[in-house]
Amino acid sequence: MLCCLTFFNAVIFAQSPEKKFKLVIDAGHGGEDPGCPGKKSKEKTVTLNVALKLGKLISDNYDDVQVIYTRKTDVFVEVYKRAVIANNNHADLFVSIHCNGAENKS
Repeated sequence: MLCCLTFFNAVIFAQSPEKKFKLVIDAGHGGEDPGCPGKKSKEKTVTLNVALKLGKLISDNYDDVQVIYTRKTDVFVEVYKRAVIANNNHADLFVSIHCNGAENKS
């Protein structure tokens, strides 16, 4: 299983002190949707772990960023509801985390 993440420079989070930057982190798949099956794990588990760790890392280091999750547990959230969460919270950035499998390891 391969995980790809793009880490954003801290400059993107710079805003006025009155307004927090709102970041929605979406852990792909979940619940009855396992995503890509790996030999030792499922995509839904990997994406949730990465999402929670990324959110904690950002929350611990950037007081001006509010982290909002589409899910914090192994539940299924419809794709359109993930967008609703971002829109209802007036998100500045939506990051959806997914992993892909490949037969060819190169």
